[in-house]
Amino acid sequence: MALKRVSKKTTTGKVAKPTVTKKVKAKPTTDTTSPKKRVSFAQKLTHSKIIEEEVNVSQDFDATPTKSILKRKLPAPADNDTPKTKKVVKVAKAAEPEAAPSKSEETPKESTSTVPAAKKTAKISKETASTAPAAKKTAKISKAGAKTKLMVTKSVKEKLLNMSAKERKAYLKELKAKKKPLFELSNEMKALWEKIRSSKTPEAVKKEKVDRLFHLVQGKCAKLIYAHDTTRVIQCLLATERKDIRDVLFDELEPELVRMTKSAYARYFVIRMLKYGTNEQRSRIFKAFDGHYTSIFRVVWASGVLERAYSDYCSAARRHTIIAEFYGPEYVFLKKTGAQMPTIQDIQALPRPKQIAVAESLFEHLEGAVAKETIKHSVCHKLLLDYFTLCSKEQRAEMIDALKERVPFFCHTREGSRAAMHCVWFSTPKERKIIVKSFRDLVVNSAKDEFAHRVLLAIFDSVDDTVLVNKIITKDLGNFLGDIINEKFGQWVLHYIVFPRDYRFFLKGTLEMLKQGDGNEHTVKDAAVRYQQIFDGIKKPLLTYMAANMRTMLFNKLQSVLVLNILEPPVDNEPFERVIDDEDKIACFKAIAEVVGEDFVPYNLESESHIIEAGCARFVLSMLLKRDAQQTGPKLSDYLAELPAEQLASFIAVNNGCFVLRNMVTSGSAKAKEAVKNAVTVKALKKSPHIGAQHLLTEISKA
Repeated sequence: MALKRVSKKTTTGKVAKPTVTKKVKAKPTTDTTSPKKRVSFAQKLTHSKIIEEEVNVSQDFDATPTKSILKRKLPAPADNDTPKTKKVVKVAKAAEPEAAPSKSEETPKESTSTVPAAKKTAKISKETASTAPAAKKTAKISKAGAKTKLMVTKSVKEKLLNMSAKERKAYLKELKAKKKPLFELSNEMKALWEKIRSSKTPEAVKKEKVDRLFHLVQGKCAKLIYAHDTTRVIQCLLATERKDIRDVLFDELEPELVRMTKSAYARYFVIRMLKYGTNEQRSRIFKAFDGHYTSIFRVVWASGVLERAYSDYCSAARRHTIIAEFYGPEYVFLKKTGAQMPTIQDIQALPRPKQIAVAESLFEHLEGAVAKETIKHSVCHKLLLDYFTLCSKEQRAEMIDALKERVPFFCHTREGSRAAMHCVWFSTPKERKIIVKSFRDLVVNSAKDEFAHRVLLAIFDSVDDTVLVNKIITKDLGNFLGDIINEKFGQWVLHYIVFPRDYRFFLKGTLEMLKQGDGNEHTVKDAAVRYQQIFDGIKKPLLTYMAANMRTMLFNKLQSVLVLNILEPPVDNEPFERVIDDEDKIACFKAIAEVVGEDFVPYNLESESHIIEAGCARFVLSMLLKRDAQQTGPKLSDYLAELPAEQLASFIAVNNGCFVLRNMVTSGSAKAKEAVKNAVTVKALKKSPHIGAQHLLTEISKA
């Protein structure tokens, strides 16, 4: 008989009716004792892959196949075996109500096969439905290992059909109780849990229920902690914040800590104990983990527990002992002896073959983590950095090839960002393109991150394909300047584009770290050309933004330095020569002159200080005026000279204002010198008590 795939269950509770080439009808069996509509177990019996008629699903039964049904494809039977196959299929369909319980009552999932699958009891799979020889036997309970397996037959199916809804519910509950020895205890626990967590329950009643619940679970926690429902009940006891209960539960479950950490549900108990337990209990958890960190790291959800313990509750010494287990078996043995664990610097001092062996051990643990969520954990980032520190050139190339598409996943931590920089520095041009493309739509967040922005700086230093860099990275920076320029590390990225390796702005440690990538074999373009092309990609939007927001930027400490760096003439040790269009420079100089032309009230304490008295803004103005003579093209002093004479004359009321006018005379254009001479008088300067007025008078007399 030809088989066709069944369609998915519809929202109305019906299964679609596919076409079947051959049908074998069964005798109809009806039940008039119950007024409710129920699944007909005998009228149209089919396998989940052979649906001959529409099956209406009542509120008591659900025809949706269980997860195990979808694991393997059902092989098509031979034509001559059709009747026999059909008979087995009937039994399989009969067991589906137990395999898929209704929403109103949890029913056991029962198996029709004698295949030794004791760990997956109460599930109906395709191959068990097609090969179940136990269909001709009566219903019986058999033990397979430590678990109970229920054999469902046609007689049980017909027995369920002849029952009322209430009787069927009780019977299925009885079957489930036989299958799960702790079924009644579980139900009682959950009933108490509902009362405890309800806001309507009085405090006195809650306390009584907590005591009752604790009495029920005590001594049985190791059996209850691994189920998805009962583990939440046990966690509820931890949430009561009663130290006596917490201590007893922890003492009982301490031998299970490693196994619980690897469990999808029980791991939450370990997480809660790390958070709410005492320091002594945390130490016992770490002691239980000793020697098992590598196996914990390999399990995805267990690695999440390890990450939380490593990043939130470990001292530096304990972190080091955790990482040492990944260096190889000899270091695990050394740890058991109580000897001091060697640091990565100690391993670097060992002979080269020893370093390569440690790198190989690290690679074995990291290879499986690259494609998992584990790649986001700081434990993995530390291992990656140690690997790149010790590995050979061939090992490094192999790891970079595995990481090239996932660099944004691990560049958000200190160690992860440094490992990502190694990927950028020592990757091939083809791999660098993949790394740059992996930052698509992540550039803004990376630029604002404390550590991820370093990877962008490494890209600016190493990637010769500036067209791609401008398309993916620089373009996004220009489009979202308003967000980036207001963030500390975003400003650092913009500073680096304007003035790479600026020794006046960046810390010495940052510059030393960036120099590690210099001289790599895959960067061949001249640095000055590369920096110039990257700057050209953001120059226009950056200068446009500056002209429109000049006042805000001048009064911000970091942003004011960016204004100075981009508008000042070339300085010594500058990596490349910035070329700015005259129209952009004029727009910025006019914006500065507009800020200088604001009303000036000396020593005004009621409003924001004028640029003449403001610290960072005055510094930028003075530095630009001091070097105005070296400007090619438009000069700032020309636009300051257009201010009213009364405005310029008011500056001599403060000492800083006198020095601003002096800089206009000494370094400004002839137009600026003339404007200052016309604005201030010698008599006023002689009466001024400020030393800056005397310097200004001297320069005016020379001019």
